[in-house]
Amino acid sequence: MTKHENINQFTSYLIIRELYKCGIRCFYISPGSRSTALTLAVADLALEKKDLSVHIAVDERASAFMCLGYSKATHTPGVLICTSGSALANYFPAIVEAKYSCNPMLIISADRPDELQDSGANQTIRQDGFYGDYAKFSKEIDCSDVNIDIKYLLSTLDYSAFIVKSESGIVHLNCKFREPFFDSIPFVGEIEPVLSEKINSNESFTQYVSPHAKCNSHIKIGDSKKVIIILGETRDFADANAVIRFAEKNCLPVFPDILSNARCLSSPTIMQNYDLWINKLSNVDFPDTILHFGTSIVSKDLQHFVNNSVAQGCQNIIINPQYSKYDPASNAKIISRLSYEDFINSLENIETNIEYFSAFSRIGAKVTTLLDTLANNQSNSLEYKVVSSINKFIPEFSNLFLGNSLTIRNFDSYFFVDSGKSKQLNIFANRGASGIDGNLATAIGIAEATNLSTTIVFGDLSAFHDLNSLCLVANSKVKIIVVIMNNNGGGIFHRLPVRESKHFEKYFATPLALNFENIARTFGVKYSHVTLSKQFETQYLEAVRNPMSCVIEVRSDRESNQEFRNNLLQEISRSIDIMKQENA
Repeated sequence: MTKHENINQFTSYLIIRELYKCGIRCFYISPGSRSTALTLAVADLALEKKDLSVHIAVDERASAFMCLGYSKATHTPGVLICTSGSALANYFPAIVEAKYSCNPMLIISADRPDELQDSGANQTIRQDGFYGDYAKFSKEIDCSDVNIDIKYLLSTLDYSAFIVKSESGIVHLNCKFREPFFDSIPFVGEIEPVLSEKINSNESFTQYVSPHAKCNSHIKIGDSKKVIIILGETRDFADANAVIRFAEKNCLPVFPDILSNARCLSSPTIMQNYDLWINKLSNVDFPDTILHFGTSIVSKDLQHFVNNSVAQGCQNIIINPQYSKYDPASNAKIISRLSYEDFINSLENIETNIEYFSAFSRIGAKVTTLLDTLANNQSNSLEYKVVSSINKFIPEFSNLFLGNSLTIRNFDSYFFVDSGKSKQLNIFANRGASGIDGNLATAIGIAEATNLSTTIVFGDLSAFHDLNSLCLVANSKVKIIVVIMNNNGGGIFHRLPVRESKHFEKYFATPLALNFENIARTFGVKYSHVTLSKQFETQYLEAVRNPMSCVIEVRSDRESNQEFRNNLLQEISRSIDIMKQENA
């Protein structure tokens, strides 16, 4: 790693070099103090790279139009660099033209740090989101933060380059710098070896494959001996089935998210209930390559497994045809915009590794057998019983809507294919922002749009946020089964360290002591409540068979539900330890 004078110069070094790795070759610089580190980074790179073109233009307005001319002539983006204040405002006329003539431009503006905003500091204006809708993508970067996440920075730059090149759009990066801009204080930062190697390589940190790609030159996994598939949120059954067929052909383990449209499919490649055991694995179980189809995953433990695998040198490839940046941990080596089918067809033959596949499969089968046994135990956690009963009795070709917080995590942990039979089930959730408001109204909208019976499961706090929508349930022509998991507060917080705080119950669990019976009856919705496992199975089966919409309130205890989960995780750990000893 090259030595750098300070944090401003270090981050600027990373920014300019990463853009060069992404194929950007032309920079237009207007002089300024706040942008010192960026200017020096370009100047240093120009001494090394003879194909780098650097232009100095004192007038920012002229500089922007020069950059526009370069874009029109070459059909490639140039980069504008300016200081803070009115400098970036002078770019605006050229940006307007670039927007409507579909010419790509990338703007990097220097800015004051947060503490100087709205303080009367000289040459300080509001620069965040300055170009509004004229920019296809804009991002603020704190270049003076000694704790900056380098992976996130590099990933953001690669995404910016991809957008400006593939969509002929305008990208604005607003970089905040603190003084001193130039001095002799060395920056000493801890950078993990794998990341340091990537920074010093000639390849960009994250490579993007355009949907218009004609070859698979960027996608090489033939040398990988251990490959796994993660199937994130996917709305299309055809996509989910394509991934499963690919996995079956190559004997690859698949870890399907609860929203993947694959959790209800019966296939030996599907790793059941992985959220309960994936964090029990050791370093020897880490893959060489992860193929992540789709977007978000609910399981934090699976995400930790991915992070740990990448730290050991695993390549993470995300296949996401949507034009949105999905890479929350900034771990992707490649992000492909190809369709699932096109991506699968672009791959060379994969070497089947039966032993690696079997290691996962044995653990998954063991845990699923354990859960299957628990399903017949009527003294179980009510929350577990709700999942297992819905899993068993929900009709095929119906909708299941899951509330956020604890509910969707319980389904992600406990839901598995019943008796090995595939079932086509549409599973939905509001995972864009993962809010607890409007869940019932969303589920009703889905029910009426699809004209399919819909079961919604959510917590008492989510129900409290959307009580008025019970009126919509009463008036809907489509049957809706509302299951309210009333554990008197936020049960999800029992999984967090804050549960040990003396302020936990009042400030985090926030018990409301609600009873939903009178509320349901006020809106004319059929109501029942359960407090025992066996009661829920009976009530839900009756609700499935009855043509009327209804509310089932499940009154449970947060402490006992968490105790059940803790005991279950301990039993799984013991089972996995025994399996490892037997195979040693």
